[in-house]
Amino acid sequence: YSQTIRAAVFAEQADRACSVTGSGLNTNSAPPKSMLEFPGLSMERLRWLCFDLTFQARLLQALGMAESQELLVVKKIQYHSLNFEASWALGVAIGQLNK
Repeated sequence: YSQTIRAAVFAEQADRACSVTGSGLNTNSAPPKSMLEFPGLSMERLRWLCFDLTFQARLLQALGMAESQELLVVKKIQYHSLNFEASWALGVAIGQLNK
């Protein structure tokens, strides 16, 4: 599975995931209404999604990536005939190894 998206999508989705209002991200209280946008995600997973997307968005900004820049997001990476479950950190590492 792969999809091309604009770099700005990371920040947009981070804002969405982090938009849980009140103390929702800081406690184990009842899920706020905004969690309805993410059915099936526990509060713990929503916290991680917020952090992960925010970190990725800020990393892209720090690297000088234009918001309109198209990026290929993939689920699996093949490297030297081996298949790996993709993550943004793995993609950065493989990119550095190939330099």
